Amino acid sequence: MHFPISILRLFAVGLVGLAAAWSLDAAAEEAAVQVYECHQGGQVTFSDEPCAGREQTLEVDYSRPDAAQARAAAQSAAAREYQAGTVAQGYVLDSEILSLEQQITNQETERDARIAALRNQLAQGTEGTDTAAWEASLNQQIASTYEGYTDNLLAQRARLGTLKAQREALGREPPRSGPAP
Repeated sequence: MHFPISILRLFAVGLVGLAAAWSLDAAAEEAAVQVYECHQGGQVTFSDEPCAGREQTLEVDYSRPDAAQARAAAQSAAAREYQAGTVAQGYVLDSEILSLEQQITNQETERDARIAALRNQLAQGTEGTDTAAWEASLNQQIASTYEGYTDNLLAQRARLGTLKAQREALGREPPRSGPAP
């Protein structure tokens, strides 16, 4: 499946934000809050202050985590953030790898077609008087075409190798200096 890189980066940012929100939820203050459910004019609203008219008082309890729970929540958020970043990087690298592989295949096909056309001309021969010069010219064109594609293909294959190594490294454990999972 192919995703535009901008969508993948947006996905990564969203996952990171979600991980941060989880850590904030874990750090909620301990208290019991009184909330008023107000019924006025057929509408139901909620307020932290009493309202005129028909109301119902609700008690909402939430607790503040202790220091160990807060650390665990922060570590969990950091691990999720790291994991989200890794997943997004993986999608981006996968997309770049597939694109580069297709480019290499297309260039190889184009090179082979051009060389085949030149060899076909060579096989058909010429009606000219200087056959040796004509054959030498076509052979030079074949060699030049092959060399022209070779340099570009070698550079693209080197880049592909680098991308694949980066992708493979994402599957490994995070470095110890990074966030703890």
